[in-house]
Amino acid sequence: MNNDIYQKQYDFELEQRNSIASATNIPVVALTVIGSALSTMIVGFKYNNHLIGYAFILLSIASVLLMFVALYYSVRSFHGYSYQKIPPAKDMEAHYSDLLSWHSEQSEDSKEIEYLAKLDFKQYFNERLSEAAEHNGSNNIQRGNYLHDATRSVVISFVFIALSAPIYVINNVKNNTDINKVTIVNHQQLKAENITMATKPEPKAPSAPSAKPMSAKPTGPQNVVFKGNSGDRPKPVASSNVNTKK
Repeated sequence: MNNDIYQKQYDFELEQRNSIASATNIPVVALTVIGSALSTMIVGFKYNNHLIGYAFILLSIASVLLMFVALYYSVRSFHGYSYQKIPPAKDMEAHYSDLLSWHSEQSEDSKEIEYLAKLDFKQYFNERLSEAAEHNGSNNIQRGNYLHDATRSVVISFVFIALSAPIYVINNVKNNTDINKVTIVNHQQLKAENITMATKPEPKAPSAPSAKPMSAKPTGPQNVVFKGNSGDRPKPVASSNVNTKK
């Protein structure tokens, strides 16, 4: 059989393995979302002895059970599987050298030795590809079935939540519509008090004390003018309001 057929089947099964591993995230994320929504509804529901309360409880229990079933199938879809791949290149090269050595012992014709060694190696390689592809394909089929069952359980669980959502909304609306009543006691007395408060004169503000006449702001002493080589006493600078005679 053509070597390409084994090689393509081997590559396909390894790619399928990666695709299944990525698809496992879908039910896990869906379970997280459904679990959060269901827990919010269960905690916020106002339980009673009416038929609507029992219906909500039954739908919630069915949804929770299906979530556990989906979780079980999700775990089974990626846990406990081993895959095969062909031996390393160095090991296969060593095996080809061993085949050449073995055929050298059986024959002295170099062309025949090389031909038989290549034929045996090709057969060996095809067997390894076929064995790995068959083993990996069996794992992929089993994992795909578990993943399908997990997705189906998630969908059914979502249906039960969708059925219980209207019950949850109706229950919350019914229990949150409380009527607030305001009663006016002794209306005549309250009215009289309001009139009295409106006509009561406001207290006068205390008059501010009369301001004292402000005195002139002190200016302080003026600068002193002096010469560096003079022994005379320094003279003060004449103020602007003093007349000096020459």
